[in-house]
Amino acid sequence: MKNVPKKEKKGVKEKYTGNEVKRYLGVLSEDFQGRVDTITEQYHDIKKDIGTIKGDIVEIKADLVEVKADIVEIKADIVEIKHVQHSHTEMIGTLMEDVEIVKQNIEFLKEGLKKKVDYDEFIALERRISALETKVK
Repeated sequence: MKNVPKKEKKGVKEKYTGNEVKRYLGVLSEDFQGRVDTITEQYHDIKKDIGTIKGDIVEIKADLVEVKADIVEIKADIVEIKHVQHSHTEMIGTLMEDVEIVKQNIEFLKEGLKKKVDYDEFIALERRISALETKVK
């Protein structure tokens, strides 16, 4: 084996032997292989995480499709409710008009009843008149 020059120390050149170089390259190779193995493990973990995320995205997309369908159904329900509300509003307006007419009729009947005589009062008046008629004769 050839001797490889070592670093210089204050003007003195040291030489490395072939075994030292082999040992150093072995250490470098082991360190490199360890780092590659770590990166490989991380890559597989990341790949597994990406697979999980893809599955989650597929579920979210399915849920989103259901939510969109529900929203369409809710919008249709709202349109129907608005139609019913409009119909009920018209009915309430008609009922209010009818109630006003009924109130007026009741007032009219009240006034009419105030002018009329109660049956008992009529009987009493009839007796008084007949008593007066008998006295006058």
